[in-house]
Parts: sequence; C-alpha cells; structure tokens
Amino acid sequence: MQGALFAEPVSLIPPEWLHVTVATIGWVHEVPAPAYKAWRDGVAEAVDEGLWPPASVDQPTPGLTGVHLRFGEAFTLTAVSTIAKDQAWKAGLRDAHAPESPHLGVAYVREDHPNRPLYVPLQPVEPVPWLLDALQVVHLAQDVEAGFYRWTVVDEIPVESAPLG
Repeated sequence: MQGALFAEPVSLIPPEWLHVTVATIGWVHEVPAPAYKAWRDGVAEAVDEGLWPPASVDQPTPGLTGVHLRFGEAFTLTAVSTIAKDQAWKAGLRDAHAPESPHLGVAYVREDHPNRPLYVPLQPVEPVPWLLDALQVVHLAQDVEAGFYRWTVVDEIPVESAPLG
C-alpha cells in the first residue's frame, strides 16, 4: 500500500508512530489531577471486567484527511472508546470526545493537498488479528515538519485480551 501512496500528497506515518485513538480527554496541562485519577480508576475498573476479544485490522480507506485501516471487528475498540469517553464525562472532563469509529491512521494529508479525494487502489488485504493489551495515555504533539503526530506516554492502563484462535 505504501507504493500506492507514494505519488499522493501524504505523509506516511512511520511504524513507531502508528496509533489508534480511542478517546481524547483534554489537554494534559488542563486536566486536574483529581479528575484524571477519577477517570483512570473508572477506566481501569471497567476494562478489568473480563477478557476483550481480538479485533482485526482490515481494509485501507482513503479520505480527505488521510488514509486509515479499518477494524473488521471493531467491538473491542468501540466499547473501550465509549468507556473512556463516559468515564471522562463522569470525572468532569467536558472537552472529552471519541472518534466516530476506531481506525489506524497510516498517512496524513499534507497541507498542500488540493482538497480532493485521494486515489488509492483499494486492493483487498488479509485481515490481521490485533490484541488490545494496554491503553496508553499520551501527551500528543503534532510534528508539522514531519507531517504526523508524536507523543510521550504518561500513563498506561493494562488490558487483558482473549487469546487468538
């Protein structure tokens, strides 16, 4: 797929910066410590209630902001996203939100893009099983020069997934 994207006005995301955003709880400097603790405790308790089924990374999808891979079985990520957002609201973090559907971004559109759909041949790919083993809380920063986001992990909530197969 990277070969198909080579001619497009996008910045490919290096493997070490690939990520799935399940929720945004606010700017790190604006989240009060007691609210963060309440959010973290609520999320940790909710995700600790059982084994989470594996998801599967699936088909590439081009759009106006980039190219992402869908999750063929998104129940796990959608449920975790809802938990994170709901716990943020319970903790009083009113700027919290979650993406419409979980996805793994592989390329971002550069600013010089003429606001047209990307042409990416959507060739079928074999779904790849994906286990959720942790939720990382990060301080996210956009690297404008590189054309993608970088982050620093500030906390991690372990998650237990059911084994593959």
